[in-house]
Amino acid sequence: MKDRDVIGLGDVFDVGFRAFVNFNGNKIPVRYQVVSILEDLKSGTITCEAIRFDFDITFKPGQWMASDAPDYADATEIEKANGMWWADADGEINGDDAYLWS
Repeated sequence: MKDRDVIGLGDVFDVGFRAFVNFNGNKIPVRYQVVSILEDLKSGTITCEAIRFDFDITFKPGQWMASDAPDYADATEIEKANGMWWADADGEINGDDAYLWS
């Protein structure tokens, strides 16, 4: 089927939906990954199952830090990669992307 070439198993895609918003209420895309595809040759339909995909090259997982940890501006790159700081009201930390709390 020609539509089968549009998306495949393991593909990652973004979905925009009015209920997907950030803390300011602005719409944001949510990333998903295709985990199964079922093609019905009789009806010509394709059913995809996808799960939320939160891990990509920009993903910054947050971790608890020691109480004497440095402020973000004073932290080394290694400390920034292995720690977490609260974001500003704009969702950034000194202009960098915020960490994800999970």
